Amino acid sequence: SGISGSADLSHCAGLRAGDYCKLLCQLGFRPSGDLRCIESGDWGEAFCYNVAEAVGHAAVLNLRLVGLSASTSSEQEREAAGTAVHHAVASFLHASPDMVSTELEPSQEAFSFDLTVRALCNKCAS
Repeated sequence: SGISGSADLSHCAGLRAGDYCKLLCQLGFRPSGDLRCIESGDWGEAFCYNVAEAVGHAAVLNLRLVGLSASTSSEQEREAAGTAVHHAVASFLHASPDMVSTELEPSQEAFSFDLTVRALCNKCAS
């Protein structure tokens, strides 16, 4: 397969460019997300990683979300909103949810939140 730590990927054979396939990894490794077939017939950036080794490699993005009118008066509501954002970000990145961490906190401005996204990565700049 050419993907270090991957298991049998025969179920991905025959995909067209742009299609996705579930990345399966060997015992002790986890997938970064789904494989994407690219024009050359190769796979996109998904990889298998060892959690203990990957912890120090993350890309971080800080955003301010403005114009949100969602009720966040309770800790439980903030947690639910944070979980929804976490899954949306992971889905958008085609990444496994455990490859992404998100922190959603109310900011000092009305109807706005500060969002921090951390994504474990294979080729982050150090």
